[in-house]
Amino acid sequence: MILDDIRELKQDIDELQMKIDSFGTVGAIRYDKECVQTSPSGDSLEKSVIRLIEDKENLEHMQKEHKIMCANVNLSYYTTLQRKFIELYYFQAYSMKKCCSLMHTKYNNLCNLKKRIES
Repeated sequence: MILDDIRELKQDIDELQMKIDSFGTVGAIRYDKECVQTSPSGDSLEKSVIRLIEDKENLEHMQKEHKIMCANVNLSYYTTLQRKFIELYYFQAYSMKKCCSLMHTKYNNLCNLKKRIES
């Protein structure tokens, strides 16, 4: 189902974004530790920077693909409540618990809604 593919892609995008965001802490020198630490060597730093550049390019490609996939979903077949759920759960890849909170409804109601969407 395309909605599941969109959700999976969004989760991959979020994971890659976290990896990119955490790059600044890799190889950092911490002065609050007892042991002696050294700076990253030139070669490993170079490889890390190359990986970061590749990850950023991959992220950009994934985001474009996600946008295209979301645009290809015909939401006119769904009710307003179903559209809201699709936007949150599939397009934004929020958890069911987070969707419950944002939509002000019970978990069981969303499970039933999800079943109707998938059928």
